[in-house]
Amino acid sequence: MPLLCVTSGHWRTHWLATCSMISSGVDKKTLFAEMACGNITVLLNGSIVNAFNRLSMFGSVELDSLNPQKVNYINIEVVTNLEGPHLESCSRGSIVELLQILQSRGFCWTCTDNDQTLMILQCIQDPKHPSCRTCANSLVESFTVK
Repeated sequence: MPLLCVTSGHWRTHWLATCSMISSGVDKKTLFAEMACGNITVLLNGSIVNAFNRLSMFGSVELDSLNPQKVNYINIEVVTNLEGPHLESCSRGSIVELLQILQSRGFCWTCTDNDQTLMILQCIQDPKHPSCRTCANSLVESFTVK
């Protein structure tokens, strides 16, 4: 399930205050995306088919409502479950379609597969998973003074 996050706490406070004054007839999800500005991070589950789904709320409403003149950068983070499967990535599957849409609309973007920080967050819940041991070993090696 994709998650749209806006990184500015000030913006979020402004949005909440604005939304409370809007009549209930307005589609608040469209408004949320239309008001998005700055840098945006989208998390996509690379362990499912169609991690990016054009028919989802993000794919059909929020993505189309984002304004490339207000949004500086879109950071796509593709995260797979620790146990897999590894079905989609920045270069494979439905995420390629998302990147093509972003490019055609004039957005600046990056796409990262299995960011180490996000893997560490998964390992907090399952520290004995073999992938977490590998991750921990590589962290120790990177911080070891030689």
